[in-house]
Amino acid sequence: MKKAKLAEQAEKQRQEAENAEFIAYFERLPQDEQTRIIDEVQKLINPVMQSIFDKDTVGNTAYKNPMVRHYFRQVMGV
Repeated sequence: MKKAKLAEQAEKQRQEAENAEFIAYFERLPQDEQTRIIDEVQKLINPVMQSIFDKDTVGNTAYKNPMVRHYFRQVMGV
């Protein structure tokens, strides 16, 4: 039981580190590249996620949203 909890905590820490690494990578990109990526991701978003993505885009936080992160990774090839 304790091993399972430790494994779960380790996985959570790994995911958090991966998320932080992705966010830092995206933020280092030139603004025009960030805009191009966001435009490409927007084409891939399904209608259910569109309103959330639009709101996050206005707030310049779409790339931080784990619900759409896989679209960013797909467009960026990372």
